[in-house]
Order: sequence, then C-alpha cells, then structure tokens
Amino acid sequence: MPATIAAITAGEVKPAPNDSPVPQWVRRIVLKGLSAAPKDRFDSLDALIAALGNDPRKARNARLALAGTAVAVLGLVLGVVSYARGQSTRCRGAEDRLAGAWDREREQAIHAAFIATGAPYAEDAWRQVKASLDRYAAHWATQRTEACEATWLRGEQSEAVLSLRMRCLERRLDELRALTQTLGSVDPATMPRVTTPTSTLGVLSRCADVGALERIAPPPQNDNARKQLEPLEHGLHEAQALMGAGRPLEALVKLEKVSAAAKTLDSPALEAEAHLWLAKVRAELGQFDGLRPMVLETIRSAEQSADDATRFQALLLLAVLGTETGQSYDELVASCRLAESALGRIQDHGWYRVQLYLTSGNAARKRHRPQDALAAYARGLEATAGAEQDASWASRTIFITSLAELSAQQGQWPQALETLAQATRAITEHLGPQHPALAAHLLNVGRAELALGRSEAALATFSGSLDLGLRTVGVADVATLSAFAGKADALRALGHREEAERLLREAMVHAEKASPRPTALAELLLVLGRTSNELGRPAEAEKQLGAAITLLEGERAASDAQLVDARFELAQLVWATPKRQREARALAEKALGALNGVGGHTERIGRIQVWLKTHSAP
Repeated sequence: MPATIAAITAGEVKPAPNDSPVPQWVRRIVLKGLSAAPKDRFDSLDALIAALGNDPRKARNARLALAGTAVAVLGLVLGVVSYARGQSTRCRGAEDRLAGAWDREREQAIHAAFIATGAPYAEDAWRQVKASLDRYAAHWATQRTEACEATWLRGEQSEAVLSLRMRCLERRLDELRALTQTLGSVDPATMPRVTTPTSTLGVLSRCADVGALERIAPPPQNDNARKQLEPLEHGLHEAQALMGAGRPLEALVKLEKVSAAAKTLDSPALEAEAHLWLAKVRAELGQFDGLRPMVLETIRSAEQSADDATRFQALLLLAVLGTETGQSYDELVASCRLAESALGRIQDHGWYRVQLYLTSGNAARKRHRPQDALAAYARGLEATAGAEQDASWASRTIFITSLAELSAQQGQWPQALETLAQATRAITEHLGPQHPALAAHLLNVGRAELALGRSEAALATFSGSLDLGLRTVGVADVATLSAFAGKADALRALGHREEAERLLREAMVHAEKASPRPTALAELLLVLGRTSNELGRPAEAEKQLGAAITLLEGERAASDAQLVDARFELAQLVWATPKRQREARALAEKALGALNGVGGHTERIGRIQVWLKTHSAP
C-alpha cells in the first residue's frame, strides 16, 4: 500500500502488462482518476463512474458489467486514500513531544532566570539562546516526522529501522530536556559562560544515519539491565547540560559517577560516551595528568560498540591532549589522521570536520608550523558554512581569531587588525555589545593597535574592554586583569607613566587577592617592569621582569612569545649596566634560541637579531 501511494503521488503508475484484458479506454479513465493533481482528475466520483459506464463498443449489459468493475476500482482508490490519510495522521504531533523539554513554560522560566542575574547582556544572551533552542527543537520535530513517514507513509524503511531512529531521537530529546532544566537555574556566576549551550547537544543528523545506527551495539535486552541503563543515560545528559551551562566542576562530579556505573553494565556504547565526556571535562579544566589512558580506553570502548562518532571525538581528544602535553608534531598529525579516517563512516560529518580542522590548526600553531595551521584554519572556516550545530558561529570566530594571531606572529599587524574586526562583528551580532566575551576579544584588538603605534586607539580599546569587564565579570577575572595591563601599556606609550603605574599597582592588589593564572600576573609584572624602568628605577624594574619570567617558565599555558619578550626586555634593561653587557647578550641569545627552528614570529626574531648585531659586548 505505501508503495502504491508513493507511485500515485509521483505520477509513476506502472504500465499495463502486455497480456492485460483491460481495454485502453478503461485504462485512460482509471489513470485520470489516479492523477496526483486535482485539476487533472474528474470533477466528481459520479463523473468517473459515468465515464466507466460509457462503453463505446459494447451493449448495455457489458456497460453494466463494467460499472461493477468501476465500483471495485473506486473502492480500491478510496481504500488507498483512506489508508494514506490514516498513516499521515499517525506521523503528526512531533511538536507535542517537545512539551516539558522546550515549550512556553520552559521559555518563560529560562528568560526569567537570565534577567534575574542582573547581567547587562542578559536580554541579548536570552535572544541568542532562545533562537538556538528554537532551531534545535524544530529540527528535532522535522527529523521525527520524517522518520515516521519513511516507514508508515513511503514504505522506505522497516519498523526495526524506525525503532533505531526513534530511540536516537528520544535520547536527543532527553538531552534537550536536561539542558533547558539546567539553564533555568543560571546565576550571576555562571551567566558569562552561557554562550553556546546547544553545542553540547547531540548532532541530530546522526539519528538519520541508518548505517551507523545499525552498526552500534544495541543496549542490553533484559528488563533489569534496561532499568539500570536509563537513569545512567539521563545522568550523562545532565552532565552534558551542566557543561553547556558553564558548570564543568559539577559536570565532573556527575560524570565520575556515571562512568564508574557504566562499567558494571553490558553497554560498551554508554561506557564509551561516559568516558568521552569525562575526558572532555577534565581537559577543559586542565587536568591532563593521567588523562591519556582514559582517552585510550574510550577509543577501545567505542571500537567495541562500533560507535564511529564517539571514536572520532576520542581520537581528536587524544590530539588535543598531546598538543597540551608536549607530543611531537608527527604524533599529533597521526592522531588527527586516525580521527579523519573515522569520518568516512559518518553520514553527515560537517560539524565533526569543523572540530577536526580546529584541532589540526591548533596543533600546527603550537608546534610552530604556521603554514599548516593557516591551511587548517582556512579549511575549517569554510566548513563552518555547512555545519549543523548552532555553535558554528563561535567556531567561525575562533578560526578568525586564530588566523589573526598567526598574522600577528609574523608581524603582519594590519592584516591581523582587519581579521580581528570580522570577529568583533560576529561576537557583537550573536552575543550583543555588553557580553564579557567581547571584553576578552578586545584585548587582541588593543594589542594589534599598540603594535602598529596607534596608542590613542589602543587606549580607547583597552579602556572599553576594562569597563565592560568590570561591569560583567568583575575585577578579579583574568581578562579584566589583562585589560588593566593593556590600558597601562597604552598610557605608558603615550608618556603617562605615573598614571600607568597607579593603574598597575591597583591591578596588582586585585590580582594578589584573586590568585589568577600565573600568566595574568606575569602580564601585569611585565608592563610594570617597563614602566618602572622608564621612571628611572632600573633595579625595581629588573626585579619585576625577573618575577614575570619565573612565573612564565613554570606555567604550561604560557606562550613562547610571552617568555621570549620578557627575556628580551630584561636583556635590554641589563645592558644599561656596562659590567653586565655579556649577561644581557646571553639573555637575548637565550630568547632568540627559544625561537630557533620555529615557524612564524618573523618580526620578533628579526628585532632580536638586529639588537644583537648592534650590541656587541666587550
């Protein structure tokens, strides 16, 4: 019956068999009655019956016999129509399934929670989050309806396949429900981190990838095991929601429990997913020690369950981990290529490919392969255009910012500034002009302006970043402390050294109370050292620069550029004492040596080389 309906709708009724006894004039009438377009059919059923009764060749008795045939044909047509209508009705109501996950009540609760935080960007953030959730929910409903119709209306897939797709969609619905519940309890502390909450939801296109769904090991079949499995799956979804709501420490506690319990069940698919998310959270928190064995175990479980999407993400996480813990570039490339091989069995891999290029680009940039990084970021930027996830705008911003940083490393500051302007527009468009993410981004803009000698513009940019940071995330935030350092550096460049020093002293008091990352404190000390030196206090400046170098040397997150610049600045300071000129050259040579064989940093390397040529120690 579904095949018959599909043929009628498409206008593809099969030709009559060669030995058919049905006259052509009867066939023409029946085909007209089966036309897909109403204008091509008879005006009424009476007209169709009358046409079938008008036999041009036979007598009245034959016409009566054919009229009986017409009634039978009419019964078939009515049966087809009735069946089609019933199956179509059967597939309606997908939107009703969203009740309790994304409905008017949930919208109002989340909106009220956002506004209650008092954040100046709350309304802008709410509009962005609502739009993302609307799109995800609409996509979910479309997927559910399509899956139902593929079985009951078009006859394209079996009931067994429909069951697989529906189970996948029900899991996505539970993820959505957990996320909206969590967003309803957002508070002032977590609000700044709620930027792309739907990025933690499963990719819906996976539920249409029948081949992948059939390959994945099925859940336990006995009732007792299923009863144990369901709360663990829900616990996993709650942990994902906590990550989307910017609460990784709470997610970590929940995931540790879910991961431990999953090992006791015969469900390698759930075990792989739980391990993956636990590893993701630990990486997010910088807890890299002992993480590699967990990621390898995740890959093993994913292969055992034939879960290609989880295997891909685990292999990619292996590359992220290696990037942060000193693996060679060749090893990182190998991990990324293994991850890419897993994409061949994933039907719609647009979003996964975005992640691949971002990881590959970051690995290349941190291992000083600027050309490889440039190629990866450019391909990733292109891939975001077709990615399913709503967070693709955030990925585009990351790619754009990374490209700007590569330009800056090579001294191409005008190009860097132009690229950063694109990211500024994207952040403002999606998060609004009052979001703390914009404050953090403006730091890069200010640094580019300062490097180009546009000190007045840099002062305005850093001041804007500082004011926004103070209003949204507070004085102790890392980005706010960096804004203090940037504004002071711009003041110093404009000759307002005393004002710059006062600002830096104020920031140091806040930093000592907040205990921020060492890199933030080192940044303040670097600018303070420059300022002290220009105010005629070289001994004090040397102490401050030395303290900054010590902090950077002990911090994994410190960049090569930060440490090189600190050493070179100290070298220039020490040179002023004639008896210490050999020491100064040694510091400069050490700074240059850290960049030997390193791609990029063209301008930085050239600056140090010129200084060494013009400063020969006795």
